[in-house]
Amino acid sequence: MPNHHDWERADLHAQDNRQLRQEIMDLRAARDRQAEEIAQIRADSALVVYALDCSLQLSDALLTLLNMSAPEGLPLPPGIAGLKFRFDEAMAKMGREKAQR
Repeated sequence: MPNHHDWERADLHAQDNRQLRQEIMDLRAARDRQAEEIAQIRADSALVVYALDCSLQLSDALLTLLNMSAPEGLPLPPGIAGLKFRFDEAMAKMGREKAQR
């Protein structure tokens, strides 16, 4: 027959189990919140990449138009040429870094 100490141990064991179940539920809730945050970050990133792609296409079109409207052999103005050079370098660096992954 169970004695008083057995009941106390059983009660402590039940309390421990309830506490562990609560901790597991808390961890699952935190994991779900993090998954939602990651999904939002991915969606935001995709939008930024899309906007960047549109900007690049527009920039290329404007540079082409600028080159077409300039007299033959006339280089791009220094400010625009410098911006294009830095942009081309940045794009090349991104390509190299992506290739290394």
